[in-house]
This record gives sequence, C-alpha cells and structure tokens, in this order.
Amino acid sequence: MMSHGLFHEMGRGEADEEAFGKVYDQRVVSRLVPYVRPYRRMGALALAAMLVYTVTQVAIPWLIRWGIDGFVLQGDFAGLSWVFGLFIAAALLNWGSN
Repeated sequence: MMSHGLFHEMGRGEADEEAFGKVYDQRVVSRLVPYVRPYRRMGALALAAMLVYTVTQVAIPWLIRWGIDGFVLQGDFAGLSWVFGLFIAAALLNWGSN
C-alpha cells in the first residue's frame, strides 16, 4: 500500500530543505521589510523586555540560593533583608517586562 502524503518523500532520506524549500529566502525578507519598518521601536522595546524578563527569571532562583546559603545559614538577617529587597526588585522587573 503506497501513501502519497506530505511526508512520503522524506522517508526516502531526502533532506528537509529539499522537501520544504529553503528556510531563509532573501526575496521574502526584502518584501517584508517595508511592512515591519514602522514598528521597529516596538520591536526594539519587545527585544529589551524579553532580555530583562530572561535575566530576572534566572536571577530569582539565584537570589533565593544566595539568601539561604549566604545569610540564613550564617544568621545574618541584616544581609538577608538586602537580598529580599533585590528579590522584590527582580520580581517587579520580571512582572513589568512580561
């Protein structure tokens, strides 16, 4: 029984590029640029927000570890309040950038 579906040709060992075409096509990108150009500030803002969100996502567990290992275990609760303040700032930045 032969199947003539979309993925039938790939079963013979053909590369994905041959079955679906090139991933990057300069003509498509050049035609898209005039439509995207008016939104470049919004795109830059979205990129910056994504970077802030990613950094704060990583910083929050690191701050928790730093607070427990560095201050709770040593009984330094004054230092822990600084870590708590940094934690709240990171959480607010994370929320704002999301």
